[in-house]
Amino acid sequence: MAHELAKRGNTAEAIENYRAALKLDPQLPGIHFELAEMLNTLATAEGSQEAESEYRSALAVNPRDEQSERRLGDMALQASDLQKAFEHYSRALQLQPHDPEANIGLAKVLMSRDEPLKAEPLLQRALQLDPANAVAHYRLSAINEMVRRRVGLRPGSLHREDHRNAHHIYRHRSGQNHLSPGRIGRA
Repeated sequence: MAHELAKRGNTAEAIENYRAALKLDPQLPGIHFELAEMLNTLATAEGSQEAESEYRSALAVNPRDEQSERRLGDMALQASDLQKAFEHYSRALQLQPHDPEANIGLAKVLMSRDEPLKAEPLLQRALQLDPANAVAHYRLSAINEMVRRRVGLRPGSLHREDHRNAHHIYRHRSGQNHLSPGRIGRA
């Protein structure tokens, strides 16, 4: 019933129905996540805090809930808590390596930490999984622009071979080594 109410745009009643279902059985799979998603749509501080609590409850019921990990990563990144965001996105990626959004989320954190070359393979993986993902394309072009600026090249001045050389120069200057997505969580 709550799902139908949510589809019709009746958020308040959907939230009440999810809460009623949780009173009957707090271990119901997926209900904490669905309630958190509804609370997140409220766009209030109280709704966000309660949503975070519900995502955590979802993980208590199912520690392999990749979507809740990713949402907690989103919330931590929005709050500029890069360490927490890194931890949540890393766990989400370990649980579901084929989720383009988890790859993009972790890449955003790495870019915020000024580690673009560690972010690059995650964005490339996201594009393999979802070739039309505009966020991944945008972030990848931002990395390329960042590398160009840092090695002293003008925007748009790179040919394919120059692009590889610019990345090599940047790695050498910054001390960043290419990490595969499988090693990111342990970085």
